[in-house]
Amino acid sequence: MNPNNPKNYTILIVDDLVENLILLSNLIEKFGYENTFAKNGKEAIACVQKNKPDLILLDLMMPVMNGLECCQKLKADPNYRDIPIIFLTASLEEKHLIKALELGGNDYVTKPLKKNELRTRIHNQLTIYEQIKEVKETKLQLKLANKKLTEFKDIIGKNNGNPLSNIKECVRVLQEKLPPKLDPSEKKVLQTLEEEVNKIDDSIDSLI
Repeated sequence: MNPNNPKNYTILIVDDLVENLILLSNLIEKFGYENTFAKNGKEAIACVQKNKPDLILLDLMMPVMNGLECCQKLKADPNYRDIPIIFLTASLEEKHLIKALELGGNDYVTKPLKKNELRTRIHNQLTIYEQIKEVKETKLQLKLANKKLTEFKDIIGKNNGNPLSNIKECVRVLQEKLPPKLDPSEKKVLQTLEEEVNKIDDSIDSLI
């Protein structure tokens, strides 16, 4: 997906205050993104498991389960750890923000929210999110290509290794047993055969 096309993305908004949910929902819609919401960390985790969002706006201080606990659980799960989390906080206490980032939070914005700042931070995190997915997809494709290459190597070895070895052995035997009986042109044929078999063998090794 293209981060410059907001309609392709769904953002989960997590806040315990209804007025904040409404405000954020309106902003997200104006930015062009789809959105869903939860009122605490516990609901957020259930929402993520049901319908995996592309980004989470997560309030830091909430009842039932706060943002730090929610982030910790999501980042511990390999199915969801790559989802970017932007913390929303009215707290200016440095220890809370540091803890949020230590637990895997990707960014944060302070309340009251600034519209352009929020939009920029969302876009930046979605761009990084797409880059991570592309890297993972590339790694997967390389892994599959490696597997196919190994299979191809095995096939080449099975189909060509033994026949080539047999031909080379036959040439060797002929060179040992027949030289007194061969004229120069016949010897040349044997030498050429040996050279051509070696070329084929080298070509297979290079191809592999």
